[in-house]
Amino acid sequence: SITSPANGASFTTGANVTINATASDANGTISSVEFFVDGVSVGVDNSAPFSASYTAVLGNHVLTAVATDND
Repeated sequence: SITSPANGASFTTGANVTINATASDANGTISSVEFFVDGVSVGVDNSAPFSASYTAVLGNHVLTAVATDND
């Protein structure tokens, strides 16, 4: 799950925004988390704590994170 930025947060255009997420796997390990802004990948992190950065642009955007486990 994305832990920051908070839902509804706003940023100045051009600001560096760090997206943080937590992920767990009850029967294995998390091998990576990929971060998306409006469906476009902005980074992959292969170790916890998971994060990626992007430059803020004008408008509302949807942030998502997808975890991949070792299997």
